[in-house]
Amino acid sequence: MSGRGKNLVSGFHKRLRLHLSFHNENTFPFVMEGLLASLVLYLTNPFYQLFATAMGASDFGVGMINALPALFALFILIPAAARVDGMAGKKPFVLQMILWCGALLPICALAPFLGKAGPWVFIVGIAVWNIPYICYTASWQSYFSDLFAPRERNMPYAWRMAATNGAAMVVVLIGGVILTYACKTGQQKIWAYQAFFLTAGVLSAFQWRLMKKTRQPAAPRREKSGTKPLQAFKMAVRALSRNKAYGIFSLTLFIFYFSWQMGWPLFFIYLIKHAGYSELTKCALDAVSFVALTFSSAVWGRMMAKKDVRILIVLGIFGCAVLPAWTVSATGMLSLAVSYAFGGLMQPAFQMGLFHRMLELVPEENRTLNIGIYNSVIQISGFIAPLCGVAISNAVGVVKAMYLDSCARFFVGVLFLIIFLWTRKREMGRNGHEVCAGTNEGVGG
Repeated sequence: MSGRGKNLVSGFHKRLRLHLSFHNENTFPFVMEGLLASLVLYLTNPFYQLFATAMGASDFGVGMINALPALFALFILIPAAARVDGMAGKKPFVLQMILWCGALLPICALAPFLGKAGPWVFIVGIAVWNIPYICYTASWQSYFSDLFAPRERNMPYAWRMAATNGAAMVVVLIGGVILTYACKTGQQKIWAYQAFFLTAGVLSAFQWRLMKKTRQPAAPRREKSGTKPLQAFKMAVRALSRNKAYGIFSLTLFIFYFSWQMGWPLFFIYLIKHAGYSELTKCALDAVSFVALTFSSAVWGRMMAKKDVRILIVLGIFGCAVLPAWTVSATGMLSLAVSYAFGGLMQPAFQMGLFHRMLELVPEENRTLNIGIYNSVIQISGFIAPLCGVAISNAVGVVKAMYLDSCARFFVGVLFLIIFLWTRKREMGRNGHEVCAGTNEGVGG
């Protein structure tokens, strides 16, 4: 082929790639990196409780699997976010956190070799792993806001979410089949969990390569941050006091996540220990939810590009409120599957909506620090809420606890609706005042 022909083919390939990437060269590696990040997470996260239970962990230990990682991450997140804000570019930090996550997972896989101490070594190991993981989460969110202009963010994020949940669906379903049909003894299941963790560690290297392919926009050079942890926390408090809208958003975010995360261990306890379903059934239900979530993500993304994200958040929270009560009142597998599908359809509304609302409200000054506040709120809730859920379950039974969780989520939906109507009324009043002021000025002139 002549040089001119090669140039034409190369140009066509480049245009096609940009077209498929929404005319932004970062979309493809960003979405694929999210897919691999999802493989790493869902080869491990859905099996934390099952892995620990197979090693002999108690219900309290199951609750701590959700709570302890949040506590560990809480003390490192704000200082790490303050450090990232002082960097000329966020990409190197994101890459470092991916490598740390990949290195720690094989270490967690060694816990079964430690005998009776194994369950707690595993739980603490997962908590330590969550430190670089939550730093990765906060830093890629801030890096994402650098890669894409506000008007370009909806669809890349929606496609990333669709890819991550599609990958999660496949992994969780395959994992359930392996645990149910390939593993006949408890020891074989432990070996399977160890293989999942080792595979996740290997995939982290490919995730690192894809993130490295993204092209960071030029940023002004900044002095290296010497912020100490206590100073970072003080900066975070001052940031909230200066931006009341972001402070109110953070408070309501905490209330929502508390009601949502309180149910996390309850679903596992109800399905596996109370109703007696197998690992495959639990994984199949999760897969149904992921299928619905995958196919609905792009739809919600397009809606958020056209409509006020606040009302979509409200719709998503009300959908989330139905799921615990629906689960315990289900009369069979079909009803359970429909409830999980409905939950998957509604979940992107509040997940994507809250993320985009955060990016709308987050102050530009110390941006990563303020995004760190957003994630810290989730981590504080993530520490307290699962333990409260287990405590309520022990006090009144898991079925009543699930109904109470639905009531709490419904209350939060009403709260978000009230805040939305109040803020919209204020905005309409302010806009009306500006119009009137402009009219009077014109008449006077």
